[in-house]
Amino acid sequence: MKHPTNNVFGGFLTIYMVATAWATARRREGETGILDWVGFVFATWCAGLPAKRRIARHLWRMCFGWFIATGSFFLGQQQVFPAWLRGSPVLLVPALLPLALLIFWMIRVRFTGAYKKMSTPRAEHAYLVRT
Repeated sequence: MKHPTNNVFGGFLTIYMVATAWATARRREGETGILDWVGFVFATWCAGLPAKRRIARHLWRMCFGWFIATGSFFLGQQQVFPAWLRGSPVLLVPALLPLALLIFWMIRVRFTGAYKKMSTPRAEHAYLVRT
């Protein structure tokens, strides 16, 4: 085992994916299982989060998933790159970019009110429809 920590994380992620896929396929049409109720309770409990925390959770999930994907590709699949680029520190830039963006946006969302100043297309559209 070269990277036991990565293997453990990947193993748990695989078990989660297989277990939820198995539970979904096994369930009969119109039947509600325990995982559905747990998900419902969790979603209901989290529905009342303030905008700042919801955006921060969204950033964490999206950027961390993006980091796993870019790290797996740029650092874990170096054989797809030209020989002169393999092992180069240049590949660290796109691999770590999602983490840098995560840190930047988390600081901006959690510690400043910058996200409140941004207008969303949906809000502008709703304003235009009402007037």
